[in-house]
Amino acid sequence: VGRATELDRLAASLDEAVGGRTPAVVVEGESGAGKTRLLREFATRAAELERVLDLALGLDDGHPQTAAR
Repeated sequence: VGRATELDRLAASLDEAVGGRTPAVVVEGESGAGKTRLLREFATRAAELERVLDLALGLDDGHPQTAAR
């Protein structure tokens, strides 16, 4: 992915969740910036650690596109 800093931040939020907190993370950027790719890479890494993620993807106009667990 080439986004080590962003992946590290997401991993820190996952660690908080494992520790009992309920962090919410917003990933935003221009179309084509790699948001979906970043989240897919993170989800793959989380799955390797046997962690479950709740993801919701949407558009700026407020219409949700995807919700996944």
